[in-house]
Amino acid sequence: GRGDGKVVGPFLEMPWGRSKQGQAWDGLPLYDLATFNPWYFARIKEFADLCDRKGCILVFNFYNQHNLLETQAHYCDFPWRPVNCIQATDLPDTTPAAHAFYDTTHRLRRELHRQYITHCLDNLRDNRNVVFITSLEYTGPLAFLQFWLETILEWERQSGRKVHIGLGATRDVVDAVLQDDRHKPRIDTIDLRYWHSTRDGSLVAPRGGQDVPGRYVGGASRMTPAQIYQQVKEYRRLYPDKALLLTIGADQEQTMAFL
Repeated sequence: GRGDGKVVGPFLEMPWGRSKQGQAWDGLPLYDLATFNPWYFARIKEFADLCDRKGCILVFNFYNQHNLLETQAHYCDFPWRPVNCIQATDLPDTTPAAHAFYDTTHRLRRELHRQYITHCLDNLRDNRNVVFITSLEYTGPLAFLQFWLETILEWERQSGRKVHIGLGATRDVVDAVLQDDRHKPRIDTIDLRYWHSTRDGSLVAPRGGQDVPGRYVGGASRMTPAQIYQQVKEYRRLYPDKALLLTIGADQEQTMAFL
């Protein structure tokens, strides 16, 4: 963290813009969540353009849940924390904050999310090799992921463009989305990282919306090659038209089992 505004780069830039009011915990002006950081979005656009030119894939996460469920040191400077922005987000002052952040029944938060998701899509509207995923470490509820999907689909209808949508969440949320005839056809990629089997064969699959930090869910790197094969095969048989991801630190045998 930074003690005051007398700092030098590089900064841990956030996608939201700053106001000209007050002082956030990092010593800089309060965030204005209705505006966006042009440097941040220009940098993302630069990465996406490079991926198009080089034939690489950019996996774009709209959010990073890490700030919301880790120690207070990770949350204290978060833009949506009430002491850091000019909007009345009504988030708690301390962690865990994910339950409130993902609650779109709050009218202001819902609109701020909608504006932000739309801005991200507008920024990358001309890029071809982007996979859009809700959040890094997403263990949030089904309702927020459905809201995120509906916002993307509305943007597609208004813009006349289609994007590549990735589904990364806890197993119950993934299965619920894929069993919904409204959303299933628009899911292009499934990320399997949020559940795994232990060496004794038991399944570790926390439910969504329980404020479980995402980095504690991913134990797939400890699965045997046979277990990885079975997990991937199950979803390949169920959804043969969708790409699959399993983001783990894998050795050669585990990698070959996935392939």
